[in-house]
Amino acid sequence: MMKFITTIGAFSLTFIFSVALVGFPKVDYFPFADAGNNRVQQNVSSLLQQDIRNGLERDRKIYSLMEANLSPEPVYLSFEYAEVMSEYVDESVSIDDTNLPTDFQLAWQNHLLAWREHANFLSKPKSHCKMQKFNSEEFSRTFARQDEEITVTWGKVLSVAGKYGVTVPYKYY
Repeated sequence: MMKFITTIGAFSLTFIFSVALVGFPKVDYFPFADAGNNRVQQNVSSLLQQDIRNGLERDRKIYSLMEANLSPEPVYLSFEYAEVMSEYVDESVSIDDTNLPTDFQLAWQNHLLAWREHANFLSKPKSHCKMQKFNSEEFSRTFARQDEEITVTWGKVLSVAGKYGVTVPYKYY
């Protein structure tokens, strides 16, 4: 027991000493690679950080919907899910990209277009005659195609961002 107390005391003193020398460590919520060398890097990084924050909020809302879902239908068929997707797209569209390189703007706009198409698809009322003709297989195929397009366009956004020295940790893909 004495050895344990001595170890804890030594660790505490070492920690206090290191904090006194260098201060508390900074926690970078979005540890993008060296996004501070120039204005373009900063702007690209800033846009991506805003979008990722929007995406995390979207995911939080979807998780809440899933937790509260009492319907036998999957949550992605609900009006609330479609609303969350539309809100996410609206938030992302509102991010200013005017000071960014043209190739990045093009990749970003294509990504937003893929998201808008998906949000519009989900927002169609079920009573709409075309949706009535949509069987489960067609819905799933369209949903999967749109999801693939979103993934591909996000990859292009990240690829162009990489040209400007901005990388995004894999957990945000």
